[in-house]
Amino acid sequence: MNLEGIPPIITTNDSNEQPISVARWRWWVHLVLLALFPLTIGALTIFSGSRKVGPALPEDVTGLLYVSVSELGFFTVLFCIAWLFSHANGKQLLLRWRGSWQPIVLGFVGSIVLRIAVMVLATIGMIFWFLLRGMNEKEMQNLKSQSEHIINASALTNNPLYLFLTLTLISFVVAGLREELWRAGMLAGFNALFPKSHGSFKKEMGYVCIVAVLFGLGHTLQGLSGVLLTTLLGVGLGAIMIWRKSIWEAVIAHGFFDASTFAMLYMLAKYFPEALKHVASI
Repeated sequence: MNLEGIPPIITTNDSNEQPISVARWRWWVHLVLLALFPLTIGALTIFSGSRKVGPALPEDVTGLLYVSVSELGFFTVLFCIAWLFSHANGKQLLLRWRGSWQPIVLGFVGSIVLRIAVMVLATIGMIFWFLLRGMNEKEMQNLKSQSEHIINASALTNNPLYLFLTLTLISFVVAGLREELWRAGMLAGFNALFPKSHGSFKKEMGYVCIVAVLFGLGHTLQGLSGVLLTTLLGVGLGAIMIWRKSIWEAVIAHGFFDASTFAMLYMLAKYFPEALKHVASI
């Protein structure tokens, strides 16, 4: 029997699931489809000719729900199409919940560590930028306007339901679950296509960095600072994911990170409105 021309297969074994054999090209399609998720958003921003005016999130509950359903629906369709090619199983997508309450505690602690790390690195970066070339009033205003591309902080104080939805649905589902499931899908693709690197923390961290950069490019609406901060956050969340071999700690950490951001904006807008004017970026 002539075996030439038959594409190689990737066999994965899972003690809890049936072994699967998937042609290599199917995993490439899976990876490319998922990579297009943030890249398309970034490309649309770059080639639109001008940046969107106003916040990315609508300022009313109806609009917020519509955007949430639309974004979740689009991602679900894209992810399902990618899955139809790869047939990635639960182990490959790191869907196992490890422990009873540990993922919640570790996720909460992880969000605090990530917050501190991002703030420190962002501060160091801004100091170096300022020392190297200075920063005029116009550039400071541009940084402030980039934070306003995310949400109008005053909208958080106008409607308790709107605030509740940003702290729950937006933070933990639209951002946390959706984006970390995307990250897990990307990492599953890399590990399936390059199985020899699976289990090597150094090589898997390389994949984490690649995936973080890709997702960072999807945040060009927020400017260079938004891209860099999103990339840094992605590296941290990806590191948590490969450390725990589960997406849930990263999902919870991501959710708490975003929720704490919205909560801080709410506190500033409600009790310290003057201080909000001097916030450079989220």
